[in-house]
Amino acid sequence: MQQDRLKEISPSRLKKCSSQHGGRYMSRREVLEELFTEDVRPSERTWQRFERKGLVPFTQMGKRKLYNLQKVADALDNLEVNPHKSRKRKAS
Repeated sequence: MQQDRLKEISPSRLKKCSSQHGGRYMSRREVLEELFTEDVRPSERTWQRFERKGLVPFTQMGKRKLYNLQKVADALDNLEVNPHKSRKRKAS
């Protein structure tokens, strides 16, 4: 279901990334607030799944994860979602 939510996010609904944040590292919350409008913002859990899959670049310092806003925006712009890919179901 979360994968379906990702398909709904179109580039026109993303907030424009301002150049003033290009070299600045930010927290997860700051990145989500800066890049997405409130109605299409992914949940914390979904964002963690993106990290595990390597879809979102981050730098880890100790236990803290930091994000470069420009790199994250570029990674999301280049992200391609396959709408025909579905989960495998067990035969009953």
